[in-house]
Amino acid sequence: MSDRKIDLADVIVELKEMQKDLREKESRITEILEQLEETSDQPVVVESKSDHSQLFYDVLNRVEAQISGPSFATWFSNLEGSFENDTLTITCNNLFQRDWVENRYRPMIEDSIKEITGGNDITVEIASLDDQGKFLASDHTLPSKKVDVEAKFDSLESKLDEVLSYLEETRGNK
Repeated sequence: MSDRKIDLADVIVELKEMQKDLREKESRITEILEQLEETSDQPVVVESKSDHSQLFYDVLNRVEAQISGPSFATWFSNLEGSFENDTLTITCNNLFQRDWVENRYRPMIEDSIKEITGGNDITVEIASLDDQGKFLASDHTLPSKKVDVEAKFDSLESKLDEVLSYLEETRGNK
């Protein structure tokens, strides 16, 4: 039983370190946002050359930031997503999961898409493997792509720094 307490203590320490790191990142994001808001009277639109192949994972990251960890693990960790013809299709394991995601999370998903794409008209379809005539064994989950949050944050931070530099240069030329 003492081994369990030691393991739990290690987990608590690690979680507190992660929490501290997230708070520092949140503080940096807040600083960047404040700088962006101060430097421009007009919103800056950065066009993406992406074909939205990463859209599903970007949506998952936004949803994960808005709901509890257990809820995300239960309803989103085993979803699959695909993007084709301006439609993001989210596939659930079964009808129950599909209905739950549809009824409780669709607005959050749609809002996330609008934020990510700048308001582009993207249709969301929430489907189920049951709809497609496929059934999974209860111990089988769909493969999911791991998202490196740290790398995505660093990439975003780098892009925001570029935007800030551009805005500062533009202001200096006026």
